[in-house]
Amino acid sequence: SSIKVVAEGQDFFTPAGGLTAVQNMLQSNPEINLIAGSDQGLEGATSALTAAKKTNVAMVGFGASAAGIAGVKSGAIFSEVVQMPASEGRLGVKALVTAIRSGTNGGAIDPVAALPNHGIVTRATASTFTSEWPG
Repeated sequence: SSIKVVAEGQDFFTPAGGLTAVQNMLQSNPEINLIAGSDQGLEGATSALTAAKKTNVAMVGFGASAAGIAGVKSGAIFSEVVQMPASEGRLGVKALVTAIRSGTNGGAIDPVAALPNHGIVTRATASTFTSEWPG
């Protein structure tokens, strides 16, 4: 099967932005069956979908915040793509200090490489993830 993008919106990483974006998308495309957005935006998207009585729309979050992981566990969110802001900052500073002290280039660092399912949270794997931010 193929995927067809029928609408785009901007949530500005806020529930209010997600609410407005999804309301606008549903008005022009009531057949939408998948919404992807930031964890914060999905909070607003949930409100818009509830108000429109849309129960067959899957949501995919970007962040894997504590709220996002809880949403996957409950089934409200289909899946999450993990972001690790604390680890990314720590690893970046560590690489910078090493580079300054030794002149060694640390190269690319992927903080999600060792995570289950390559950092994709599903209902089956949600309990194996720990969020680095509340959401």
